[in-house]
Amino acid sequence: MGRIYCLECRHRKVHAEFLEAIVRKRLSRAGLDVGPLARLTLGSFDRTDARHWRAFDTIVTWLEGWPYSDGASVLLWSSSYGAGKTHLARATQRALVERGATVCFMQVADLLEVIRASYEDGAEQSEHAILWKAQRVDLLILDDLGKEYVADRSRQWFHNLIFRIVDRRYREGAPTFVTSNVAPTEFEALLGGATASRLAEMVGERQVDMTGADWRLR
Repeated sequence: MGRIYCLECRHRKVHAEFLEAIVRKRLSRAGLDVGPLARLTLGSFDRTDARHWRAFDTIVTWLEGWPYSDGASVLLWSSSYGAGKTHLARATQRALVERGATVCFMQVADLLEVIRASYEDGAEQSEHAILWKAQRVDLLILDDLGKEYVADRSRQWFHNLIFRIVDRRYREGAPTFVTSNVAPTEFEALLGGATASRLAEMVGERQVDMTGADWRLR
């Protein structure tokens, strides 16, 4: 028809469009393509403070080494709120979902509510199914560990629940990303010694104290 195409360039364009469509589909399935979550990316993270730079660099370096088979995990914690921990956790989820990894993001308080609901008659999910997902995904993100309310009479149940999740991932070398408002030195009292010990080994030096001013109040 009197038109000339460079087949190599055309092939590259079609291939790029195909890959972009795949990424969009992955993000849509994870619910990361609409609303506030669509804005939580590594590029949009505010790195004004030194603590933000340390956390950002830790995450970027860790992502560069993905995937992991040795359980290499990450911990972001702060004794204050609004430090940007969840932003980085969601941005990490997005970055890995784009690569095709299976990532499960769970706020710990919500996780406990879902599991409690699984004990009711006619529940859609069983405890086993919920824990299986948390134990088997490529990356498990446990957000806001320590904010959950657990009555004294349920403390042993909580310790056992978190231990089962962490221990399986520890034994299989599966990484976990944890955010918390509790210092790592308090994890033994919060989670029990066995869980705290395993997390400490998995996290190693990849932990950042992000304590500082609440960016939401700026």
